[in-house]
Amino acid sequence: TYRTWHPITVPIDPQNPESESCSFAHEHGDPPHPDAPLPPFGYLAYQAGKPELIDVHAGYKVFSHRRGQSTGWGTEEQVPINPDIDMVFWVHMGTGNKARLTERFHGAGFWARDAASNETQVYYFADTGTLRDRCEGGTSNARRVASDCDYGNEQWDFGVSIAGAWSTPVRVAVFNPMNHMRGDPTEPESLDLISTSEVICGVNFFPCAYKLPFGHPNSIWLGNMRMLFTPDWQWTNRDGAGEICTDVYGNKVDESLCESQARGYIVQRVARVNFFGGRSQVWDRSYNALGDLIRLPVGAPGGN
Repeated sequence: TYRTWHPITVPIDPQNPESESCSFAHEHGDPPHPDAPLPPFGYLAYQAGKPELIDVHAGYKVFSHRRGQSTGWGTEEQVPINPDIDMVFWVHMGTGNKARLTERFHGAGFWARDAASNETQVYYFADTGTLRDRCEGGTSNARRVASDCDYGNEQWDFGVSIAGAWSTPVRVAVFNPMNHMRGDPTEPESLDLISTSEVICGVNFFPCAYKLPFGHPNSIWLGNMRMLFTPDWQWTNRDGAGEICTDVYGNKVDESLCESQARGYIVQRVARVNFFGGRSQVWDRSYNALGDLIRLPVGAPGGN
């Protein structure tokens, strides 16, 4: 049993939607597609023997798209998505916990259903790369974490190949991370995390004399404005097996390891199709695209 996506505000009595409500201090992004399996937050962490990543539940974020150029919220996509099929992509990328500085590998999952009703369902532990200051140059695989010189636009790579049958190069960006790092990224254990709201306190970068509390309608450093950059979904499995046994990183292994249900091995379900050229420019999940749908409740401490 794993935690999964939930709304920001829920009725205290699930059987009575009119009952008093309770709001969480975090959000998980888009609602999953109604036909997709619920994302199992912590599944990859369990398989990889990293239970500490199960506890930081607030950092799991969902992106979903519905055929017809609609977001998981039912709003129109700001930028057309290609391929325009039902898809869900989720990652573990919080901005409030120091583990993002010391932990290189983070869980991710993908589900899709194409126009012919072929389904794909894969899970992997993404190599998000070496830790880098957001303002450092270079294009190598890296977690480019917000720092003193650039408080926003934190980007990580979540690219992968699942046994050569399904792949994507994709970057996830957060435009309002809760914290930024201070120190030498080559020594992550010694780095400090600084609350960005303590330095850049209000909207439009007002000085701290105008400090706004977390959850204020004009507070921005809440880690809830995200985008996917240039996801290029590709299937190369027309002549392959529909089910493939891999390790947690997506490398193919002997299927007997999955049959024995050994920990650390995953049955990946990849549609038996070939598809290339599914690159989208961006999946926009910012305030510009979603507005109040991603706003945290007033007074939320910012658990993202």
